Amino acid sequence: MRATYACRMAASSKPLLRIGALTLQTGAGVRAIRHYDAHGWLTSSRSANGYRVFPAACVAQVRGRFSG
Repeated sequence: MRATYACRMAASSKPLLRIGALTLQTGAGVRAIRHYDAHGWLTSSRSANGYRVFPAACVAQVRGRFSG
């Protein structure tokens, strides 16, 4: 499975969430988020300071993975 269309399209728009904010909004663990990112199920990029950032559209995608 690849990153969803909405998540990919939002990758270049604001707001971007760091991994900690994504875990707080979704209830997923940091390891799970990194796992999804490593397998291409989420789209992330790196900020100027090296942090992994995710588009806000990925919140719904992660929530969907846990709900079913």
